[in-house]
Parts: sequence; structure tokens; C-alpha cells
Amino acid sequence: MNMMSRDFFHRDIQLFIDHRFDWDRYFSLRGGAADVAEEVETYRTILRTAGEVCEDIDGSARDHWHEEVRLEGAQVVVPPHIAAGYEKLRAAGLLCLTIGPAYGGYGLPALVNCAFIEMLSRADPSLMTIVGLQAGVAQDIEKYGSDELRRRYLPHFVSGELEGCMDLTEPQAGSDLGGILTRVTDENGRYFVDGGKIFITNGGAQVHLVLARDGATFEQSRGTTNGLSLVLCPVTLPDGRANGVRVSRVERKMGIHGSPTCVVEFEHAEAFLLGQRGGGFRAMLDLMNNARLGVSAQAIGIAEGAYRAAREYTAQRVQFGTPIIEQPLVKSMLTLMAINIQAARALLYRTCGLIDMTEALRRLLETDAVNGNRAALQAELEHNTQLIRFFTPLCKYY
Repeated sequence: MNMMSRDFFHRDIQLFIDHRFDWDRYFSLRGGAADVAEEVETYRTILRTAGEVCEDIDGSARDHWHEEVRLEGAQVVVPPHIAAGYEKLRAAGLLCLTIGPAYGGYGLPALVNCAFIEMLSRADPSLMTIVGLQAGVAQDIEKYGSDELRRRYLPHFVSGELEGCMDLTEPQAGSDLGGILTRVTDENGRYFVDGGKIFITNGGAQVHLVLARDGATFEQSRGTTNGLSLVLCPVTLPDGRANGVRVSRVERKMGIHGSPTCVVEFEHAEAFLLGQRGGGFRAMLDLMNNARLGVSAQAIGIAEGAYRAAREYTAQRVQFGTPIIEQPLVKSMLTLMAINIQAARALLYRTCGLIDMTEALRRLLETDAVNGNRAALQAELEHNTQLIRFFTPLCKYY
């Protein structure tokens, strides 16, 4: 394998980190940084480390990509190379990178996290789905969870002791979430979930975020996205007792064999409310928007790996006395591959940069530190928000 195929934190990613984002303004909006160049170099160091770990993971994934998840009793068992890759990321401190320092994370910007997700997807797309969902679930807990839930769960997400999954889909409810019939019932201030979910990525995780219909308004809200609540449902309760959460099947798939896709059943499983009761649809959209960008990064990472494999092969394959990489039609195909990858990356990284700048603006506008230009900053925030809404589905589509 040549150096080109092994280079994970490559110059195309470095270009966006070094030259395509206004770090000075970003840190200015966030209250300033002692040394912006030093902060950015810290991000580069994290990504260099991530690239080295991804290079190590890549070799194992190439040899064992066909190995599948299995179900032993109610326990989901991932292939050994997936478990080993997860441990390498955990040992390097590369889990839940956007979670704040208060809970043990780095609090990295979305742009930097996106670069990591791209690299990991290139190394092992199956492992990326586990790690990406873990980070997304942690972000929702950080944003919508109570102080107690944040303190209880987030440090264990960052350390890798706990994994998470998002439980949305049901047999009659996929894109149409108004069809959700899983019920969450308030019993004297405690919440309990009953129902079943299908096609749950990483469904063997210890923490499930479940979108369920409020039992108090169940009949009135059926067929709509009203009355849906987002709840945190752990497999093991805080006091150590087993909760009513069970994986009854893992799906066999054509690809990403190391990523568990599960049927999950809830039987009077105790849960904890995230956000407002009946406001689960909006909280779910936050996680799904992050997942859309994660899928885009995953696709770019896979495409980058395919492009580099194609270049390596065509440089070695000789026909008519010349490596076929020099043949005009082959060279044209490779060039088109490179252009499409770079265009997709530019769109995705631009979107993530807008998310970072918008979050910095939002936090600033919530303070009293704005001196006379609040209206202009508010207009910029609204403009950025519209661009993010426009670009996000394009990233996924591209």
C-alpha cells in the first residue's frame, strides 16, 4: 500500500482547517482566545492523531469487512475488529469530540468533528455509524437533558463506557413519524415506555433515545407529530436493575456488516424525559440534522478511499506498455472522481463552518456583551440559519 492510500489527514482536509474558515472571527464571537493559532494547532494535532488511528483501523477493516454482527441471547455482539477499533478510538480520546469540557470532552467545532468523521468513514464505515451515533446522542443529552442526566451520562459517553442509539422507526412509521405507536406513560412523575422499534442502528447500545407518543394524548395525537416526546431509556437503571429493554433480532445486510441494525422491544421500560413533554419531534430533528451531515461525511470518506484505491491500481496496471492511469479515458474518469469528491467536501465543510459560526452568534446574542450591533448580528444569524437549512439536504443528496 503506497503513501497516498495511507494518508488520512491529507492536504485537502487540511486546506479547509487552515484556510477556509475564519477562526479569528469565530473565537472573537466566543469571547476570544489567548492564541487563535495555538487553538487551531490543537485541532490539527487531534486530527493528526485521529488520522494515525484511522490508518491502523483501516488495515483490519480491509481484512474483516465481511464479518457480521450476531445476537447471543439478547446480547448484540459486534465482530472483533469493530470492538478493537472502538477501543483504539477510546484509548486515544476520540469519542464524542463536540461534548464540552465540563463533561470531559474537547468541545470541538462541528467543522473539526466533520473532518474526523470523514477519516473514520474511509477507514471503517461500520465503526463510523456506531461512533457517529454515540456522538449525536450525547449532543442531544447535552442540549436537552437535565443537569442530573448530563452529569450521570455524558462523562461515560466521552470515556466510551456507554454507547447510544436513536430509536425512531417502527413497522408503520419510517419517514412518516406521525405513525409512531410506541407509548410513553407518565406514572406519578415517572415515565415508562411500551412498544417496539425496528431498523435501529447500534441497537445493542446501553442508552436509547426513544421517540414515543405521550399516553395522555395518545388517541388525539395519533397520525401527527404532535404529542411525541423524546426520552432517555437506559438498558440498566441508575440503581443497577435491568430495565425493560430487549433486542430481539439483528438484521443481515448487504453492506456495513459490522454495524448492528436491530429490532428493539420496550416493556414497561423506565425512561427520563429530554426537553419538554410533547416536544420530542424538534429535539429529534436536531439529532437527525446532525446525522444527515454525518451520512454526507461518511459518503465522502468512502468515496475518498475508493478514489485512492483506483489511483493505486491504475498506476500499477500496465497495458500497451503504459500504466493505464496515463490512458486518456481512465485519466478522465479519475479526474471526475476527484472533482466530485472535492465539490462534496467543500459543500459539507462550508455547512459545518456555518453551523459553528451560527452557534457562536447565538451564544453571543444570549449575553449582554453585544455593543450596539445586535440587529446586524441577529440578521447574520438568521441568514446563516437559512443557508444551513438549504445546504444540509444538498450535502446528503450530493
